[in-house]
Amino acid sequence: MGTTEGGSSGSCLFDNATGRCVGTLHGGYAACGNDDPDWYGRLSQHWDGGGTSSTRLSNWLDPNETGALFANGANPVIFSDDFETGDASEWSSSVP
Repeated sequence: MGTTEGGSSGSCLFDNATGRCVGTLHGGYAACGNDDPDWYGRLSQHWDGGGTSSTRLSNWLDPNETGALFANGANPVIFSDDFETGDASEWSSSVP
């Protein structure tokens, strides 16, 4: 649920069952106030994609070529606020 904003390209699309990143945002037009589409690509396509060592995820996430198929990260913290007051003291957080 929700939307994306400018600058959010590269953000992860998470698998609810595992909590792992399975895709990344690479474009679209969605924003607060509209329901236009966004486009996510599969992480597996980005792994070897891009054509250069600076654009392939494998060069950045497995530089030693270990062949690992996944890596568990820290639990993300989700912040929520009604954004009407802008007062960070009213924010709440939860860990899924």
